[in-house]
Amino acid sequence: MGAMIGGLRRAEGLAFEWHLDVDWNAGGFYVNRSIPKTIDGKPLIKDPKSKKSKRFVKMPDWYMDELEKYYRMWKKEKLRLGDAWEGGEHQYIFHSGKGKPYYYTTPTTKWSKFTKKYELKKI
Repeated sequence: MGAMIGGLRRAEGLAFEWHLDVDWNAGGFYVNRSIPKTIDGKPLIKDPKSKKSKRFVKMPDWYMDELEKYYRMWKKEKLRLGDAWEGGEHQYIFHSGKGKPYYYTTPTTKWSKFTKKYELKKI
């Protein structure tokens, strides 16, 4: 949803972290990094695709309200995991369940399954 509303690239959204990229007061995200691929099982974190890609993306209030609810759930889950947390100091918004960012092709795979299930046109 965030990618569609905010015009985000897959790699940009994967790199979002709560403490670095979300600006609750301004109501959006700072796009400063991307995870375009994985090397030896580790995410390659780099600058976005171009210099102009570094930007602030304003999101609708309703989206930020829902994101805040997700953040509360996210914090509880991280605490519950304790030593099983695999994200280290990272606070990836979208992660595989234990703190590591999703594999770089996961959003595309999930989107393809969603469009197929609901017989939506590929865009």
